[in-house]
Amino acid sequence: MITYTQIQRHENLPFQNYLELGGYSHSFLKSQKNGITPFFKVTDKVRLGSLVDALLTQDDRFDYTDPLSEKAISIASTIKQSLGASYRSLKPQISYTGVATLGAFQMKVTGRLDWEIPKHAVLDLKVTGAKSDREFSAYIDHMGYKNQLWNYAKLAGLKRVYILAFSVPANKCLSLMSVEIGDRNEFWESKI
Repeated sequence: MITYTQIQRHENLPFQNYLELGGYSHSFLKSQKNGITPFFKVTDKVRLGSLVDALLTQDDRFDYTDPLSEKAISIASTIKQSLGASYRSLKPQISYTGVATLGAFQMKVTGRLDWEIPKHAVLDLKVTGAKSDREFSAYIDHMGYKNQLWNYAKLAGLKRVYILAFSVPANKCLSLMSVEIGDRNEFWESKI
């Protein structure tokens, strides 16, 4: 079983500084080929998700001049309404570093949570093309979200993880989904 040690929590850390912390993130590990990240084309879908994330969790990174900014503002507003008063208690963009150990092998890991519900859970935000809860549920495994959230939970010392997905085609938030992560994770075991 993987154990996490040397965990450090970094609050209010600008994204560029997070990237300089070192360690392997889920994003890097899932896309790398022989230690190199292949070219990643930033599509309008990716840009829209990044804009929504920036507006909700770190508005100093939001680009009001982007042609998708108006749509992002509308989506962010719907998400805030969906979360209600609980939105104010969420801690955004907490960054973590730590060392993941499996047997004799160790790997420095990193993660940056969209939101942490203090002492309770990780809450991840996804902007998706899925039209329904059922369709989005299939994305959770396909896109590796469970692996991403597993690392976040271990770094934060939390056992509960949730995903709040906004469906662009349905123009609404899907149901808040609890994701079972368990104690073991084959993805992380293979990477270590």
